[in-house]
Amino acid sequence: MAYMSASPEKLKIPGEIRVLIAAAFIIAIGFGIITPVLPSYAESFGVGAFGVSAVVSIFGLARLILAPLSGRATTRFGESPVYITGVTIVGISMFLVAFAQTYPQLLIFRGLGGFGSTLFTVSAMSFLAAKSPPAIRGRVSGAYASAFLIGNISGPLVGGLLVGLGPRAPFLIYGGSLLIASLVV
Repeated sequence: MAYMSASPEKLKIPGEIRVLIAAAFIIAIGFGIITPVLPSYAESFGVGAFGVSAVVSIFGLARLILAPLSGRATTRFGESPVYITGVTIVGISMFLVAFAQTYPQLLIFRGLGGFGSTLFTVSAMSFLAAKSPPAIRGRVSGAYASAFLIGNISGPLVGGLLVGLGPRAPFLIYGGSLLIASLVV
């Protein structure tokens, strides 16, 4: 292993990991794009504050409940297929959210997105742990986290600009970008 003898400062982050870092940025921007519109979109289904909160929270709840399943799937099928499946599921779920006809559909589709999110999150963490050269593992983790956080900060700003295109636009743009990302990764 050639990377073991090089000093950490001279080691470059491997290309396959740089692709994953770029994808994390795109995913995080997209997640943030829907933030400005999600509460008012949920309200358009005739629900109050608790109903809006449930639409926001169901995504995280699905992630929490299904994270162990995502870990087992990653172990069984490998990081790349699980990652791509997860990104694709979230992309499809965004299109479904955009065209939900009822509040229960909206909840189900957001939950489906949470499931896809935990698939790609868990598989990405496994991939980073397995493929990062040990001498730069911390730098790789920092780059991945930074890309995701920069996307989280930028996404709502972009989403605020997209609101003028209509309440469904942020979901459709995020869904489309995820489906494109699933083909690139």
